[in-house]
Amino acid sequence: MCCSAFGKCKRHEKLENFIELQLGKRLLNKCRAWCSRELACAHSINIDGETSSAQPLPSDHTTSGKATLRSAFIQSERGMYFTTAISYTLDECPYFCAPRLHHHCMQKRTDPFERVVECIRSTEWFRALESRLPTERSLSLKTLHGSLGCFVLAAFYPSLDRRIVVVTAADSVERWTHDLEQFGICTRACIPTRRRRTATTAPEHSELNTALDALSTYWQERATVLVVAPETWQLRLPPPEWFQENAITLHVGDELPFEEFRQFLVLGGYHRTDYVTEPGELSVRGGIVDLFPLGWPLPLRLEFFGDQIESIREFDPLSQRSIRQLEEASIFVAYPRDEQLFTASIEDFLEPQTVIVIEHPDEIAQRWEALAVSPQLRDCTRLLLNPLGKADITVVSSPQPSSGAAVGHVYDLLAELEHAGSLVVLCADSAIHLERLRALLRSLGEQRAHETSLRLDRIVWCPRTPDAGFLLPREGVAVITEHQIFERRRVRSEQQRRSALTLRELQQLRRGDYLVHIDKGICQFDGLDTITINGHQQECIRLLFADGDTVYLHLNNINKVERYSAADGTPPALSKLGTREWERKKARVKGKIKDIARDLIALYAKRKASTGFAFPPDTAWQIELEASFMYEDTPDQARATDEVKRDMESPSPMDRLICGDVGFGKTEIAIRAAFKAVQAGKQVAVLVPTTILARQHYQTFSERLARYPVRVEMLSRLRSSAEQHTVLNDLAQGKVDIIIGTHRLLSDDVRFQDLGLLIIDEEQRFGVAAKEKLRQLRATIDTLTLTATPIPRTLNFSLMGARDLSIIETPPRNRLPVETEVIEWDEGLLRSAITRELERDGQLFVVSDSIEDIPALQQRLLALVPTLRIGIAHGQLHPHALETVVERFLERKYDVLLATKIVENGLDMPNVNTIIIVNAERFGLAELYQLRGRVGRSNRQAYCYLVVQSLQKLNRQALERLRAIEELTDLGSGFQLALRDLEIRGAGNIFGAEQSGYINELGFDTYHRILDEAVQELRTEEFAELFPDQERSFVNDSIAIELPDDALLPATYVPSDADRFQWYKRLYRCTSVAELSQIREELHDRYGPLPPETEQLLYGVHLRMLGSQLGADRIRVEGSLLCIELPRAAPQWYYEQMFPTIVAAAAEITGARFRQVNSIAILDVPIASAAHAVEVLEQLLAATAQLRRETSRRLKTAKTSP
Repeated sequence: MCCSAFGKCKRHEKLENFIELQLGKRLLNKCRAWCSRELACAHSINIDGETSSAQPLPSDHTTSGKATLRSAFIQSERGMYFTTAISYTLDECPYFCAPRLHHHCMQKRTDPFERVVECIRSTEWFRALESRLPTERSLSLKTLHGSLGCFVLAAFYPSLDRRIVVVTAADSVERWTHDLEQFGICTRACIPTRRRRTATTAPEHSELNTALDALSTYWQERATVLVVAPETWQLRLPPPEWFQENAITLHVGDELPFEEFRQFLVLGGYHRTDYVTEPGELSVRGGIVDLFPLGWPLPLRLEFFGDQIESIREFDPLSQRSIRQLEEASIFVAYPRDEQLFTASIEDFLEPQTVIVIEHPDEIAQRWEALAVSPQLRDCTRLLLNPLGKADITVVSSPQPSSGAAVGHVYDLLAELEHAGSLVVLCADSAIHLERLRALLRSLGEQRAHETSLRLDRIVWCPRTPDAGFLLPREGVAVITEHQIFERRRVRSEQQRRSALTLRELQQLRRGDYLVHIDKGICQFDGLDTITINGHQQECIRLLFADGDTVYLHLNNINKVERYSAADGTPPALSKLGTREWERKKARVKGKIKDIARDLIALYAKRKASTGFAFPPDTAWQIELEASFMYEDTPDQARATDEVKRDMESPSPMDRLICGDVGFGKTEIAIRAAFKAVQAGKQVAVLVPTTILARQHYQTFSERLARYPVRVEMLSRLRSSAEQHTVLNDLAQGKVDIIIGTHRLLSDDVRFQDLGLLIIDEEQRFGVAAKEKLRQLRATIDTLTLTATPIPRTLNFSLMGARDLSIIETPPRNRLPVETEVIEWDEGLLRSAITRELERDGQLFVVSDSIEDIPALQQRLLALVPTLRIGIAHGQLHPHALETVVERFLERKYDVLLATKIVENGLDMPNVNTIIIVNAERFGLAELYQLRGRVGRSNRQAYCYLVVQSLQKLNRQALERLRAIEELTDLGSGFQLALRDLEIRGAGNIFGAEQSGYINELGFDTYHRILDEAVQELRTEEFAELFPDQERSFVNDSIAIELPDDALLPATYVPSDADRFQWYKRLYRCTSVAELSQIREELHDRYGPLPPETEQLLYGVHLRMLGSQLGADRIRVEGSLLCIELPRAAPQWYYEQMFPTIVAAAAEITGARFRQVNSIAILDVPIASAAHAVEVLEQLLAATAQLRRETSRRLKTAKTSP
């Protein structure tokens, strides 16, 4: 490198040659251009251990001062990451330049993928490809197995000075994108939708976003590889000139007329909204501009001070919080919405000499031939991969051999390859999976010490994976993927974006929504009002009760209100003020909860005190079984598995409840627990409520454990008397390892030789007698209970010490999302949906909102497809008849199950992958989520059609609901909100169905609060000896705060009433300084600098948070005096222990004095500032915390002493 321009200094020719070798001529020129802007000189340049001298700059280029040793890195333009071992020693010359190549050369040589690529580059067939590609218009390459095609593209990518487009089948677009990104190649994909579209219409909204996003990046960054499906060529798009005319770059510090910029964005097609969550949306709040431009993975937040850009930040559309600061941003200031703009196609973006890589050209020939005559494509080079018939170049390769999920077969294969001297690269999705496989192979090697051994140190371990492995036998290269070894689907990349708009709007509180006031009962929200208290403005909540009575609730007491929600969703009756009915109702429910919780805690204590069987640690078989699960464990599932195994290895009998929707992995956890028990010589009983579930579990357990010496049997009415007799005899003799059955398993004639684990599915569906027998079993053997009804995680904390809970909230990550579409009744579309499912030997659900409509709907379906076999299921059928219909459906004697929303919750029906929901606008969001979740449980693409009477006549709420379910195809997104009513039902499952009535009377949140109070009281009073770690505390949520200035969120700062209400709720629920600081940052991030009234509000919240933990009734700040009113009503121990501690601590504070007014103890403390008031409260709290620690220590000592 030289002083004035890269390349002029002759001493640096070796460096130039090195860079040209690594990156190609074109990128060498790019480095030169870059260096001409950043003059530099290096006194010594070290390349792979060799040093060449460099002349210093002329004296007019030098400056005084001593520079330091530094290394420079630049990422190459083509996105391929390389690094040179170049070090620069700078002395007096402050200028230098170097290509900042991202990875070290040594790193490049040791990178597993790069080692494979180097082997490919050395082959004759690749050299032939590389020499012919620049000159020929069409070239074909065949027998490329697995992901070899992507490795070939990665091999010629750095040296090819031409743009690249990959054309592949729609279901392979994501595979190519993933594999190319493993090499650091910038890749953009256009993924087509299956929805109908003509050649003259604009694409669907989501597909347009994806295509425009991909093309904007492809248009701006020449190094980008574009991956498209043949269907994508039909897209009508804005022409390239539109992108050029609307692109601008914004920098921090730029002067930009704020109002003109805002209006320009609106006129350019950006849509104004409260929250920016999708491309093309715009929100303006004060000096904050949020927008989601094309080509950006996340929206941008511009903060203005007057007409100057103060900051540019990316933010998360879900949390609305800023993520990253930017110095500049290149954006499109317009968003194409006018269909008249859509005059171009993808062809118009292709340059002459573009290399078009076409995979399996014969499969897409019809679509491609229509494009082959396009003038834009005449000058392009076509590289055909895996054509039928003869090809220009034939590669000798083979796919990764199948191992049948048996590690022994893999061991033999790897040993054979390693002994042959092959380069073996073993790939996995993560280092965890890689280490698990390494441990399995090591364990197997120890068992086979006398046989041919495998040298694990000679295998190249790679913690990232291509989609599919392959072998190059002539070159001695093998790329083996861990997910193929265990026949598990590779985790697909997550969807690019998740919509948060609709979910956020659904969470907003609107006038007329029902609330529950903990002291006064059920009411309606009627907005926020600003009132004046002691001459200062503060906001309050207006609540409406029965007979038109109104209550104004001060924000100090905002924690007293919760949103009303109940399982049946029917509007509740408003409470009457001035009566004691609400108090009586709460007391009645609390008493019932205490009775049930008392029994649970006593049983828990008995179980913990008894000694059971401690299962041994995991074996190699256990690890192998878990690795062969076809889905990757979610974090929830992995945690639940660990908790179950930890319980089993403990000497105390396990009693754990696993909650989660169907398909979330509960059965897999049960299989792993059962297998662990069987390996320890114990028998396992799996108890289910219905014959159908028994058969499903029998099939699942049998299939998963087929490779191991485990005998699984079933006991139900589906078995003859003779078969049942044989099974019972074998069970008693220990010949049956796992027995699956209905309540028949609880009969007196069922004998076990050595029962070690009981697994119960959907316990709440068993009768009283069965539950009593189960209760007796629980105290002596390990018990695992499964429920398909989600239970909120918050209940977990309330019930700790009453029941061990594991909650699975997330579905498997690599499950295909259900394609969802909102339509009117369209005979052509529905007929094709039904026939498509039948042609792949699948089945369908058709759901009606009304039993009365089922006969007419049956006739409409038969009119579409006369040969349909339709089974009908609804709640008015006799239970036995309903079970028979579902059984026949599972046996595939029906094509369609026409039902109401009672579609069996606990059943897993992987063959059902299309659901049609008629009159979808009449269902709630949670119901739609739950119904759609019945499909998409296999490796097939699933479809959900939401049929409405008229799209034009839908009201706003119904439209939002349907839009949410349509766009949020991942069941995990919005899970907590969407399954709210199911959580409410789940709360009843813990204590019994009778609790559901109480939940409807009080609302779920109030019921939960009373439950929490009841369990806490039992812990600290009746069962205090069982919970010595339980700290005694008196937190006064009703504390009042009086400040000398206005304390509120002004409407000019946060305009929306609903938003202000949510912020107030968050503020007044703060429990830590860190949480309060986080809210402060979020407010500043989203709305700009905090006004004085909001600063005062946060100060008041801080005082409230500390004062409530102290148990104070009121805190007043009067000038330079802090007044703390201690509680009138508190538990006896508060006055005996806490109060004397507070008095002693106050004696240490300068100027503090106690006084009494109307039997109220008030502590007055002189303060110098707001911070001083906080310090005083923290000092008092520290003293009470010390008291609680000493009390806890005493209780522990008392419990352990004889």
